[in-house]
Amino acid sequence: MNEEGIIEQTMRLFLRETANLPNVKMVIIDDASSDDTALLVKNFSKQAGGRIQLLQRQLPQAQTGKGNALNWAYQQVILDSRDRDHLICGVLDADAYMAEESYQKVIQYFAQDEKLDLLQTRVGMLESRNWLQIMQDIEFTVINDLIQNTRNRLGNAAASGNGQFIRVSSVTAQRPWGNALLEDFEFSTRFLMEGKKTLYAGDAVVYQEAIDKPRPFIKQRARWTQGGLTAYLATGAGCCGVLLSICQLRRR
Repeated sequence: MNEEGIIEQTMRLFLRETANLPNVKMVIIDDASSDDTALLVKNFSKQAGGRIQLLQRQLPQAQTGKGNALNWAYQQVILDSRDRDHLICGVLDADAYMAEESYQKVIQYFAQDEKLDLLQTRVGMLESRNWLQIMQDIEFTVINDLIQNTRNRLGNAAASGNGQFIRVSSVTAQRPWGNALLEDFEFSTRFLMEGKKTLYAGDAVVYQEAIDKPRPFIKQRARWTQGGLTAYLATGAGCCGVLLSICQLRRR
C-alpha cells in the first residue's frame, strides 16, 4: 500500500534478475493505495511480457490486514495454476530484491527435497549508510542467521515474512495466513504444528531497505514484539513450540 516511491525499482530489478528464469512470475498486491502505486504497476507491466501481474483490492474490503490481503491474492494465484504440485509461492516485501542466484537456490531446494514444505531465505540490508542500518545488517546476517541455523538443527525453522516460500500443495487451509501482526511467524508456527517440514536457507538472500532513524525503528520492534506474542496466542502454541523442538531433537 502506497509504495510508489520504491515499486518501480523493485519491478526493474525483478525483471533483470529473472531474465533467465521464465517460470518465475511477480504478482503485486495493491491494498487500495491512495497514491500512484497501482498506476505505476499497470504502466510498467505492459512492457513486462506477462511476467508481472497486478491484483487490486478495493475498499471497504481492503486495508483489513496483511494476512487478509495475502489470503485473497493467494486464492487467485492458485486458481490460475494447472499444476499445484510444482507451484512455489513466495512472499516478498514491496522493497525486496533477490539476485538470480538466490531464485535458483530456492528452486533447487524444493526440487531436491519433495518433502520440503516451507523455505525461509536469509535477509540482508540493501544499504548500510549509518550506524543503525549497519546494526540491522549485522542483526540479520549474523545473529538471525545463527538462530535460524540452530532452529534448522532442531527441525523448526521459522518464516520471517520477507523471502518466505511455500509449496502450494502442502497448504491445506483455505485461509493459510491469520491476522496476527506477525502473520508470517503465525503461518510457520501453524505449519510446524501440522508436522510440516520447514527449512532456513542461508545461501539464498533477500535484500530489503534498512530503517535509518531511531523512532520508526523502535516502532517496528514494538510491533514485532507484540506480533510474536499474538502469533503464539493465535496458534495456541506457547510452550508447545519448545516441546516440539525437544521431541524432534530426541528422535534424531
